[in-house]
Amino acid sequence: MNTNRNLKYYSCFIGAKTISGLYLFIIQKYFPEYFDLLQQEMYSDENTKKFGSKITEFTTEYNSLINFILIPFLAFISWVVFSNKRYNFTEHLVIYFYTMPFLSIVSVVLNLFLLVFFQEYLLQITFMIYGFIFIYHSYVLKRIFSLSFKQLVLKTLLFIPIFFLFYVLSSILLVVILFATGNLVLEDFAPKA
Repeated sequence: MNTNRNLKYYSCFIGAKTISGLYLFIIQKYFPEYFDLLQQEMYSDENTKKFGSKITEFTTEYNSLINFILIPFLAFISWVVFSNKRYNFTEHLVIYFYTMPFLSIVSVVLNLFLLVFFQEYLLQITFMIYGFIFIYHSYVLKRIFSLSFKQLVLKTLLFIPIFFLFYVLSSILLVVILFATGNLVLEDFAPKA
């Protein structure tokens, strides 16, 4: 019985990653300017755009792997934040093996719709989708752990700095990987003459 349940987790995750892969294929094939538009909105100077472009290229290429690695980190943070509750780390993994694929599918559908009809608001919409992901996870965890609104706010205030620390460390690790693989070199940061 547990084997069937485990297969459902992985099937759901694999299905969502397949849809995400198809989404990235569509973006690269039919909307190649998508990432350029995001870079232009996010970064002002050329060196920063080039750096952002290399990060985007790497994270796009290894999107499924990054999302797969993200789940244990989110589960660990959740496990730490909810350490006073009855769920173990594996059960926190299960939570994210269900929520992340669902959110991945929803964001793919939303992104494609918005990309076709509202391209001029790409950056704002991207941040709104991240906000939706955060709110959805808050809702799921509130329901699972039967939290009051006050408890949810306190757990969120604990979650945010831990997640921010994880984000900073993973960003540093990503830059180190980019340097180690040769995707990023010091000349990329040299000022233009």
